[in-house]
Amino acid sequence: MKAPSIRSRTTALVVIVVAALWLLAAYFTWREAEHEAAEVFDGHLAQAASMLIAQSAMDLDDPEEFDDELHAPRTHRYARKVAFQLWEQGRVLLVHSENAPNRRLAEREVGFSDSVVDGVAWRVYSGWNVRHELLVQVGERIDARRDMAEELALGLLMPLAWTLPLLALGLWLVIGRAMQPLAAVANEIAARTPGRLDPLAGVPVPREVAPLVTRVNELLARVDEALVMEQRFTGDAAHELRTPIAALCAQAEVALAAADDDERRRALSAVLSAARRSARLVEQLLTLARADSVLERDWPIVDLAAVARSVIAEVAAEPSARDVEFELESSDAQPIRGERAWLQVLVRNLLDNAARHSPAGGVVHVRVGAADDGQIELSVTDQGPGVPVQDRARLGERFWRAEPTGGGSGLGLSIVRRIASLHHSMPEFGDGEAGRGLAVRLRFARASRRSEPPAGKEAGNAIGD
Repeated sequence: MKAPSIRSRTTALVVIVVAALWLLAAYFTWREAEHEAAEVFDGHLAQAASMLIAQSAMDLDDPEEFDDELHAPRTHRYARKVAFQLWEQGRVLLVHSENAPNRRLAEREVGFSDSVVDGVAWRVYSGWNVRHELLVQVGERIDARRDMAEELALGLLMPLAWTLPLLALGLWLVIGRAMQPLAAVANEIAARTPGRLDPLAGVPVPREVAPLVTRVNELLARVDEALVMEQRFTGDAAHELRTPIAALCAQAEVALAAADDDERRRALSAVLSAARRSARLVEQLLTLARADSVLERDWPIVDLAAVARSVIAEVAAEPSARDVEFELESSDAQPIRGERAWLQVLVRNLLDNAARHSPAGGVVHVRVGAADDGQIELSVTDQGPGVPVQDRARLGERFWRAEPTGGGSGLGLSIVRRIASLHHSMPEFGDGEAGRGLAVRLRFARASRRSEPPAGKEAGNAIGD
């Protein structure tokens, strides 16, 4: 189901709110006007009764007694619905208006009252003359008042009836004009080809939309960077795979053309070595591709010392590492937030890199412990030839290898750098012990937790072949 546009939704909501507020205001205005009109009408009845009393006084030839009662009558549009009666002693009807009944308009003889006579509702004012000889009753039909109230309410609602459509039209036009920058941004994006990833520029946008355009530009920059890295990675991977495959083909041809078993055995050994190198390269390529696709999230708490211990046990048992000794130095458990599987890949690549560059009988020292700043530090130190200081800045670049290479593909430290960045860390490179070899250090923020994992082994624990 397609959601309504911002333009339609905003226009509808504003019109509904205005109509609701207008109706509420009209209701209270009508109630107040009805109350005020009732007071005016009651005053009119009292005034009419006073004039009748004054007139009756003049008819009795005693006008000076009622000089203060004489007031000129006011013509009213509802005069035909106003009736009066004059009763002698309150019992004998002397005179009444044409529309007045022959019965008393109200039983009450003084003041205002409501009554129903012959099925007609009246608002009545009653009063006696000074001598208490004549009862004057002036009444007004209540339906006349209701007609007046209805006309008042209709007068209040009529402007709403014809201004709401105009308001909706005005809002539609104004909001449409205000949203033209969004349409311009949408048209700019729609007009682009898939390969055009430069930032959106030259499109004036309001302040509220500027963050959206900024985020789109950041996304375009990340996509462009990812595409460039993918293209470079694909080209480098094709180049790196071409070499071991060519070696495989060449050694296989040598094996086929070998004249004796020794030569054939040497060729097959070279084929096996090239195949292993290709397999390792493909494995690293797949690992790096998976690491590139991982997004940062709220990692669980893991014990980095336990991760390092388990990986050392696996690597030390492999045939390729039997000439190297691994030492793990860890004190208590070292909790960090991370993904155990990826941390195992990180430690394994560090150990593989160190073992490959260490001489036979060499020692790879692994330490997991607290750093000076309270963070947890993981360091792996080998006893190999090391890397010149001027080349250490390039360590971690994909397919870059320092000399001597040790048979690597240049992807191990790239994988380490990518996994470290997912855990908000960055590898640092330095000299090994006594200036020999290479030391790789990573620092992770210590995680607070409710339950501590099992403590690590004592410092200086050696896991060898």
